[in-house]
Parts: sequence; C-alpha cells; structure tokens
Amino acid sequence: MNLKILRLLSALATVITFAGAPATAQTEAAIVTRIVDGDTIEVSVGGVPLTIRYIGIDTPESKKPNTPVQCYAIEATEVNRALVLGQAVTLERDKTNYDRYGRLLRYVYLADGRMVNEELVRTGAAFAKRYKPDTKYATRFEALQATAKMAPAGLWGACTVVNGATLPISGGAVPIIGAPPTATQPANGSGASGSTAPINSKDCPASHPLKGNQNSMIYHSPSQQAYNKTKPEVCFATPADAQAAGYRAAKR
Repeated sequence: MNLKILRLLSALATVITFAGAPATAQTEAAIVTRIVDGDTIEVSVGGVPLTIRYIGIDTPESKKPNTPVQCYAIEATEVNRALVLGQAVTLERDKTNYDRYGRLLRYVYLADGRMVNEELVRTGAAFAKRYKPDTKYATRFEALQATAKMAPAGLWGACTVVNGATLPISGGAVPIIGAPPTATQPANGSGASGSTAPINSKDCPASHPLKGNQNSMIYHSPSQQAYNKTKPEVCFATPADAQAAGYRAAKR
C-alpha cells in the first residue's frame, strides 16, 4: 500500500471519528477522581487531572472563604458524590471552554445517559443558572427547577433563598426526591438523623452535635478534648450516622 493511500485512509478515519458531533460541543471520556463540592469535580482524562465546573447550574456555597456554609451545601456535595465519584463519564462542551478560575466548563453524562447537571437540578440539589453564552440546555434546566420547587424537593423544602444565598428554614434537611440514599438522606426519609451543615464556622446545631472533618474523615464528640477547637465541615446526629458516612471517632 503506497503512502498516498495511507494518508487518504488516515484522513477518512478522522472524519468518521468526529462525524455527528455538534460543531460547538466536543465530547471526551473521563474518570471522576474527586468531588470538590456540589457543582465542581476533578477528573482524569487520559491520565491528565482536570477540574470540571458543571455548566448551567449552581449549588449552595460550602467552601467560599469568609462565608458560612450555606443551607444544603453539604447535602448537594453528597448527592454529587453519590452520582459520579469513581464513575466513567462523558464530558460535553458548550461554547466556552474555561471559566475565569481556569476550570473546564462541561455538561457531564453518566454511563446510563443521564446528565449530572440535570439530575442535580431535578432532585433539588442545585439551582438552574443561565451563564451566557453557554445556554444550550438552559430551558430544560429551568423546567426541572420549577418542578423541584413545586414539590418541594431538596433545598426548596429545607432552605429559604435570600439574595442568592440559602438559609435554613428549620433543623434537618428534607429528603431529595429521586436521589439515592446517602449519609445526608437516610433511606427511611427521616431528616432527624444523618448529617447537616454547621450553623457557623465553629458550631453544629444541637440536633447534630458531632463535628466531622472532611479532609481527615474524623468526627469529634462534645465530651472530647479537641471538640471546641475543631472547625466542623459537616455535623452528625449520632456516631452511627458518622460511621455510616465513612468517618471514624477522634482519639481525644
């Protein structure tokens, strides 16, 4: 086979590979390696680590400096974790490649075809947000949000929204409709156990006194020496709830 034919076959293969892909939306395969928060993940694409920000949605803040953890921030992170951590996913681009923080902007699909961005809005774990010019699925997201709000599902039942920030209506979080059971959403649907967000940077609510640290995966009880020095990232009602979420008790 001569060189001319080889070049022709190579060019044809390239055309076949990208045929049918939208001009403005390339796709690529990835493995989810870490959950940053409710709307941001880290993935590996061909062995290269990348940070992905979901397009078209926003979840309550849990890591913004000098800002209290917002109502439903921890729950949204846990729903995101249950959906994608360790999963093989497909990334779809809209018009903008990166945001101002250097994160890739993508729609993310599970192996069964569900779009994670949609699932988070549908279950009430995220807001639908239009970030122009990346509005390919904005109408779909807004319709799902209207349904979740009417239910009310997720944050719509647990929080009140003031100037874009979520504040708790009452202690505990309501179940998330259609989401798998997690540490923040017991399988029996009760919001009295499980976990919830801290009330400020130092304290947990009285109903969930155990302080959990997400980096060390250790929880502290009120009777322990280091309790008052511990800054909570998630609060648990009982040791059983903390252990079910993968946390272990502090030694002191």
